[in-house]
Amino acid sequence: MFSITRFADTFAKELRENKRTLLMRVFVMTGIMCLFTLFIVFQQYEKYGTDPDRAADPLWVSMLGLFVWSIIIFGAISASNLMKDMSDRQSRLSTIMYPASQLEKYLARWIIYIPLFLLAALAACFLSDLLRYIICRSVIPGSAVALKLITPSELTDYIEQYEMW
Repeated sequence: MFSITRFADTFAKELRENKRTLLMRVFVMTGIMCLFTLFIVFQQYEKYGTDPDRAADPLWVSMLGLFVWSIIIFGAISASNLMKDMSDRQSRLSTIMYPASQLEKYLARWIIYIPLFLLAALAACFLSDLLRYIICRSVIPGSAVALKLITPSELTDYIEQYEMW
């Protein structure tokens, strides 16, 4: 039987036990996205230059592609860690013997590795876009750079435009 207090305890236990690993993964994901952002900035702004007639940000499509591919790659890595505690005997016994139902254990881990990962990836993308904005405004003063938030309609437009699937 599902109990919200046991679920909250299980969720807190999972966060407490895996806090360092989860934070390291978020920082690595953010760092890799920032490195790719710097690569995109210094490769593509030379090509576009500071065209005064350009009204749109020339790198927005590249940044959206970076976000989509990072969600796919880092999402697969995050989802693969969902059942990592079942990899060796000691952690299997610890997981099985914890006094919570299997649904509560699975739901706590699912919330950590899927929805919270998506929030962390969105924050990492925003930080890398903020880095791009700051660099482009300081290094290339006449560029048409914009700081944008990613919306679901822009994601679907990107996917339809490049027919990724």
